[in-house]
This record gives sequence, structure tokens and C-alpha cells, in this order.
Amino acid sequence: MRRVNFSYKDFEEMIEKYNPFGFKKEDGTIEMYVDYGVAYFDCMKKIYEQFPKGLVDLILFLHQATTLPIRDAEREFKRMIPFVGDCELIAVDFITPTRESLVREMRPIMKALHTITETKFNESYFLQAVDKFLVWHILKKAHE
Repeated sequence: MRRVNFSYKDFEEMIEKYNPFGFKKEDGTIEMYVDYGVAYFDCMKKIYEQFPKGLVDLILFLHQATTLPIRDAEREFKRMIPFVGDCELIAVDFITPTRESLVREMRPIMKALHTITETKFNESYFLQAVDKFLVWHILKKAHE
């Protein structure tokens, strides 16, 4: 069997295209997303599932979503301060979310998470993900 050679640039491109936040599954394998819209939607669901009352601990979220040790998650958070401010607790209205509130509250979080892999935020994929999340949230609440 012929061995394939990958360069650092190949892995960088793969992360940028398929996993902009460096998320891992519960079993430790790397998440792969079709596009940023799916990544944003999955991220919003993960945040909601971990913090359903809407008080998001971004350091704890980073630790659990990426399996970074807490110390490394704290260091990553410091790089995110320009987007989310210097308090690791971020309020998101998951009780009565609207498109406007989710855009306002989740946009800084998504932009901040891009600092992990130094990838670029995509506004149109983000807005699609917000709309998809709202439908998902309504359906989830209807089944509770």
C-alpha cells in the first residue's frame, strides 16, 4: 500500500473547511462538518444542551467541546476577550429566544470560537444556522 504524504498546510486546510472550532465527539474523535452552517448549528445545540438556562460558561464549554485541558481552555478564552468581553459567563436567551436575540447573543460567541483555529466567521452561514436552531428549539420545546 502506498503511503500518502500530508503537509501541515493540508491539515490546516482540512480544519478550516470541516471543523472551524476544533470540536471533538464524546468518544474523542474529531467532528467533521459539511459546511460552517452545520458547524454553527451544532455548536448552538451543544451550548443549549449544556446550558439550557442560558448562562454559558465559555471556558467550561471549550473544555468539554474540544477536550482541551481547563488551563488551555482558559488561555483560549483570553484570546476571545475582544469578542465576548472579559467575563467567561455569557447570557443567551434560551427561554424565549428570537432571531434578533440569538443573532445578538450568539454572534460574538461564534466569532470568538473561530479564534481557536484562526478561521473566519461566515455571516450568511451563521444566519442560516440561527434560523435552523430556532425551528429545532421550537420542536424540542413542543415535545417536552
